Amino acid sequence: MMAHTISRMGKTTGRACRAAMAGILAASVAYGLAPSAAPIARAEERTAQAAVSTAVQLEADYGVPDGKLIRTEQFNNTNYTPLPVHVVDELKGIKTRIVRDFVKINWYYNKDADNPDYLAYSINSPENLATNPDLQHGRKETYDFMGQFADSILLSLAYSYGGEANPAKNRLIKGQTEMDWDEYDAAMKTIILALKQKNPKLEYIEVGNEPNLEPAFYGHELNRMEHTAEKPGYMRMYKGMSEAVLWVNEQLGLNDAFQEGKGVRLKVGGPVLSGYDFAKQKEFVDIAYREGYHVDFVSWHRYRTQVADNETQEIEMKSYLRQFYPNAVTIVSEYGWKGGGGLSDATDSAALAKQAAFMTDSAYFYQKGGTDIPMNWVAVHTLNAYFKNQFDVDYALSSGSDSEWQTFDSGYEGPVRYMNLRGWRESATSQTMKIREIEFLDENGQPVEVPNAANDPAVAAVIDGNDDTVFLQGDYWSWLRFDLGSAKNISQVRIKWGNMQINKFQLIGTEDKLRYHELLGHTFFTPYFNTMRMLSRLGDDKVQAIGGSTANTGVRLLPTRNSDTKASIMVWNHQLDGVASQDINLNVVNLSSGFEGKAVRFKTYLVDATHSNYAYNKRDELELVDEGTIGDAGNISFLQTLEPNAVMLIELEAVDASIRNTVSAFKTVAGDLADGGALTDGDEGTAAVAADGNYPKSAEIDLGKAFYLTGAEIGWTDAASQGYSYKLETSLDGESYVTAVDRTGGIQPSGNALEWFGGNPYARYVKLTVTGSSLGGPLSIDELSVFSDAVYKNGFEAERQRADVSSWSTLGYGGKTTTWTFGADAGTGSTYVEPAELFGTSSDNFGFFGDASWRDYGIEANVKVADSAYTGSVEMGVTARAGKAGQSQDRNLHYYFHLERTSAGSRVILERQNTDLAEGHKKIELATAPIPAIDSAAWYTLRLETAGRMLRGYVNGELILSYADTDAVEGLEALLPSGKAGIRSRLASVRFDDLKVYPILPQLGDIQVNGNTIEGFDPEKRRYVVKLPSSGRAGVTVTASVLEGAYASADPASEVIELGEAGERTHLIAARSLEDNGATFYRLDLRQASDDASLSTLKLSVVPDSGAYDPGRLADSDILLQPGIYDYSVNVPSRTAYVSVLEAVPTASNTAAVDIAGGAIIDGTGTIVVAVTAEAGNRQAYTIHLTANPEAPAGDILYEQSFEDGTFDTSPATGWRNGAADHFRVVNDGGGNVLEKHTTQNRAFPVGSGVWTDYEVRARVKAVNSPALPGIIARASEDGQNFYMLRIHDGENGLQGGSRGYVSLGRMANGSLKELSLKRPYPYVVGKWYQLRLAVQGNRIQGYVDDKLVFDVVDDGQLFGANTPALTQGFAGVRVANQAARIDDFAVMEAGVDGNEGESGQKPFAVIADGPLVRSGGLKASVRVERELEAADHAGLETVYFQLMKGQTPIAHSAVSADIAGTGRFEAYFDVPQPEQSDYTVHVFVVDRFMTDDGELPEALSDKQIIR
Repeated sequence: MMAHTISRMGKTTGRACRAAMAGILAASVAYGLAPSAAPIARAEERTAQAAVSTAVQLEADYGVPDGKLIRTEQFNNTNYTPLPVHVVDELKGIKTRIVRDFVKINWYYNKDADNPDYLAYSINSPENLATNPDLQHGRKETYDFMGQFADSILLSLAYSYGGEANPAKNRLIKGQTEMDWDEYDAAMKTIILALKQKNPKLEYIEVGNEPNLEPAFYGHELNRMEHTAEKPGYMRMYKGMSEAVLWVNEQLGLNDAFQEGKGVRLKVGGPVLSGYDFAKQKEFVDIAYREGYHVDFVSWHRYRTQVADNETQEIEMKSYLRQFYPNAVTIVSEYGWKGGGGLSDATDSAALAKQAAFMTDSAYFYQKGGTDIPMNWVAVHTLNAYFKNQFDVDYALSSGSDSEWQTFDSGYEGPVRYMNLRGWRESATSQTMKIREIEFLDENGQPVEVPNAANDPAVAAVIDGNDDTVFLQGDYWSWLRFDLGSAKNISQVRIKWGNMQINKFQLIGTEDKLRYHELLGHTFFTPYFNTMRMLSRLGDDKVQAIGGSTANTGVRLLPTRNSDTKASIMVWNHQLDGVASQDINLNVVNLSSGFEGKAVRFKTYLVDATHSNYAYNKRDELELVDEGTIGDAGNISFLQTLEPNAVMLIELEAVDASIRNTVSAFKTVAGDLADGGALTDGDEGTAAVAADGNYPKSAEIDLGKAFYLTGAEIGWTDAASQGYSYKLETSLDGESYVTAVDRTGGIQPSGNALEWFGGNPYARYVKLTVTGSSLGGPLSIDELSVFSDAVYKNGFEAERQRADVSSWSTLGYGGKTTTWTFGADAGTGSTYVEPAELFGTSSDNFGFFGDASWRDYGIEANVKVADSAYTGSVEMGVTARAGKAGQSQDRNLHYYFHLERTSAGSRVILERQNTDLAEGHKKIELATAPIPAIDSAAWYTLRLETAGRMLRGYVNGELILSYADTDAVEGLEALLPSGKAGIRSRLASVRFDDLKVYPILPQLGDIQVNGNTIEGFDPEKRRYVVKLPSSGRAGVTVTASVLEGAYASADPASEVIELGEAGERTHLIAARSLEDNGATFYRLDLRQASDDASLSTLKLSVVPDSGAYDPGRLADSDILLQPGIYDYSVNVPSRTAYVSVLEAVPTASNTAAVDIAGGAIIDGTGTIVVAVTAEAGNRQAYTIHLTANPEAPAGDILYEQSFEDGTFDTSPATGWRNGAADHFRVVNDGGGNVLEKHTTQNRAFPVGSGVWTDYEVRARVKAVNSPALPGIIARASEDGQNFYMLRIHDGENGLQGGSRGYVSLGRMANGSLKELSLKRPYPYVVGKWYQLRLAVQGNRIQGYVDDKLVFDVVDDGQLFGANTPALTQGFAGVRVANQAARIDDFAVMEAGVDGNEGESGQKPFAVIADGPLVRSGGLKASVRVERELEAADHAGLETVYFQLMKGQTPIAHSAVSADIAGTGRFEAYFDVPQPEQSDYTVHVFVVDRFMTDDGELPEALSDKQIIR
């Protein structure tokens, strides 16, 4: 099998895009360069800091099935309806199966009139049953709408929650003080029955929603499963709802078989946790099984960036679940980038691409793990969850005037009756949108009457003509709803606003409450949804994927089989916040049988920061970036550079092999376009352009001679952005045209137009007429390629075909002439031709046809022995290059490829008959091969190809014989250079059918650059990327020659190419037929290899020491690389024995290689060398000199463990407690063993002695997955329910700009964690080690991170809130929340001689900032001054001095004198212009006095604190 490589560039945004995308989908060869290595070195392991190859090697093997694809795109969440019609159509298009909705139990109760926080009465009271609107409608309208695009509905049935301040709200009936379980059980039956009766598509019921985040019902102990009377748990809620589901199924007679009007049985499950928690989900299964509760599924949510865990968690959960409930399934009913969070910038195209890649990777691991129902979050969400969205709205904007009417043109002019208006996002959440009046105008500009039959006060306020009555929207869920009474066409909307803010809003309308249209505002599809579109285009059957990343980020591959003739592949570069692009080399092998003998059409679609990304260019369709044709379906290779967070879809389709035969190359073009020759020059960089934007425009190609045509491809210049209407016609004489393709009925979709001609017309001329375009403007076309499969055909079916036989040359030996007769095959009915008589051994039967000038072509025919029962000798075959021009020598001069059967057996023979040669050489068998016995009852397809000196013979499509005719006899060349085609038989009557002669387009036999054949050259490969050394910029010589002496030329055969300043150039070479049969084009993308050996990012496994701790800024988490600087000195935390490189990203991330050495710290110092090898081969080393900080002094060691022996302490006396054995394991972190808490359950693990009092805990910790929160604890109770804790946290730290990461100090009090509101900003980075130190002495608590004092407080019993008395003794230990984390070098020591940093312990006061500068209306600095317990006292007054600085210049000061006995709070205000300027800082310190009479400086009583 020959390997083929894509040979076309993207046509996304014209030539500028093509130039920028050099290297897309191409074979890559290096010229004069050594192979390069990895663009990114990630060295999590200490001993494995080495590079790998530059391009990620991937393989899609279609010969190895890999199971069924789980259609992750078909499961969705939505809590926002209605959606506009084009969105509904797309949700149908991706074949949505299940959609999830949220229903609140309390909706089905009327509220108490006196106190709406309470429910009025029992759900089954007559008043409630008769008047409750939700019971009446049962959400039928909502679910009818969802049912348009979904097969089934899953609902989360839960109580609304009033929060900790009002936990009874929406949960208790008036007068009740505790949960009424009898009422609840009855309510579940009533609600679920009402919902199912009205909504047959309702299929799944989730019990509650995230009961670990908020109580599931009144009295529920948060996150508790087991239910007792004393401690209410979730399982009681589950019991009542699951029994109600079974009851409803029984009442309605439901089962797994679909029933019209009823649907299928309801399924029930839980526990719907906010994140995967195996221990809790296991407890749910255990209790349900023990109590006999019905369970159809286990569900949970997941919002974590560790996508690889999706697979392992699924396998873990399902393997346990199926032990008890063999038919139960798993549902991840929400997964996404984040569950909520702050509003994000809708114009941030890079962030949108990050979300799209993340969701693709998440879906990949869910399907890999076998999750039954993984549900995307979310189809549309509201409020502060932008990055959940698959859709977003480009809203309409108000004018900012609150007195003038504002007029909007409607975006939909069809009939609507119902209209909904509401503010969008910020207008609904950060301000109150106000509307005084609103008017709708019909198509004649006349006001439309707006009735208000429902007496809606909101509607009344905006149609009463009174500006003093106003509609207010202060939350997202409020709609302004209009019912016009009957359908009207709305052409304009006029609004008089009641507020001067810019309101963002949307207006939609419908005629039937099913098909909604957007009058104002427009809904876009996000890049995330475009990846769902990609997933929907994959096939159902996965095939083997080889290669790619197994880490949390990187390149991954998902190949699928759609059918025998179609395959689709997704490949992506998930980088999260990473910046590395990545080369991939994707090989596609063993395609299905339907690809055999076919050409392969490919299309590639791309989602990234600049493609399929409406935030980039307002285009939200799935963007086609490249398309083209590969010669055949052998091993296909793609070379692609994927930018960070790029997602690509590659579609492959088997198409007619004639697409390889471009017979229009270099042919003459006439018509309305200037530079018509650009249509046939094979160069996508040239175009034929119309002089104006008027239509129609036409172009006509003269092929020079007639061909049997199969189709054509139109390469529009702006294919990806514009569609056209057009038709294609053919003509034999250039006068009379016949329509081959007619697309004039409407604008066609964007992309190149590949059209196949019905009827295989025989024509010389092809005319394209373009009648219109979607965007207008002058017509521009890059290429118009016409395909042919033959120059001669004869199946003998039509009279003209049978008549053609009379023109054949039939003279044989001895003057014998063959008469050919016709018959019909008894099996197929097809007409064939056979000789009327046989001549025995005196002459063969001959039939020669065509042109004596034919040189490079193939002749194909179906042959069969006429008598199916005949067993005697026979010869039958095809001939090529027969005769001499102007002579009747056909029978004496030809190549003959035939089947032979004799008594000795059957053979296939290639022979040359040339009577011009000397005796003994006139008839020569050039090649033979034995074959199975010829079956007289079977048809055989024979094919002989002649191209230059090469002869190839095929039987039934398989190459059997080949021969290069370089023979010479007595100085006379034996080669037959040209001649007719023909058929020939002997000794028996033979039937021939389906004769075809087709031109063989020439190929290049060699391409050289500066005299060297380019690496990997193959005549079948049509595109190459040639990387040149830096000297290549001055110019390179490219030469080419044709293959096997074909009657063709290389055009140009030789040329000197100047690369120019850009360092790159595209060079096109044609193997051009001299018979005027067309050409084969080869493309060389020449570019100078990059000599960039610089790094853009270098991340170590620790936070580099940046000096004294400053709570007003977030320390740099990594080395700040400077251009041209290659030597860095870095201080690292004490007790650090090894520093690894987490990430080293070259500036040229997809071409340069990285090697890493060193990292060990011995006697306090060490070195890391990061060597970058550029693509051009030059090398640059970065040297990092490491110095470990000195370790703070301490007392005697009470307990320590380094885990190097591969174990952790489990002894009853001092070992790790609280179930540590189920959560801990020792793992190798790369050169050393560490302790890993590998589960996701939040838990503390005490160790040591419970009688320890004053001591300090030291340990190194790191998060393995985000957002693991590792910490150390002191004075812990044995059950881990009480302790002090110091930990690193990933949350927002309160600094300006919204950065994340801080150190917190907390107190667990009887299982309730209370952390100080004071956050100490510090970088949080997964994979980095942090040195934590927690010291407790008396009531004083000190916390350190990486040797820096960040907390120094006294627990007076109120520090962590009321009822949290100070702890006095207890165990040491660790606590990890959320995700896996690692711990090393754990030690407990007696309290040290000095716990302060630098000289601070010798000064009597510490200054602690209460936060950053407040910059509203000036500057305000606030501090807390605390007396240091161990320092010498200072008598008298002290002065707190505030110095305002602008950069390095003092601007002003303020001072406060006081006698600071314990703790004092102080503030200073500065009235400055432009307080937002970032170079303002305030320096604060305590001195013994403000001024001295003798001019001496005051004595410093504290270290300086800088507030930013």
